[in-house]
Amino acid sequence: MDQTTTLTSRDRRQAIERLSNFVMQSVDAARAVDKPFFHLEFDRVFPDDVYAQILALMPEATDYRPDARPQQGP
Repeated sequence: MDQTTTLTSRDRRQAIERLSNFVMQSVDAARAVDKPFFHLEFDRVFPDDVYAQILALMPEATDYRPDARPQQGP
């Protein structure tokens, strides 16, 4: 499964800057929630095009091997 992308150095810097700015804005816009413990709630962390690419590049279930460790009981 090839997940490589080819960007020029300039394009890579611009992509990183765009993504960094978006994530910072997402953190700034996050809602602080105190219960049951303090945490942040995000509406969107990644731009739509980046999130779509993340989903498209996620491994298929068949790419994983079964867990060979003994299973613990409840």
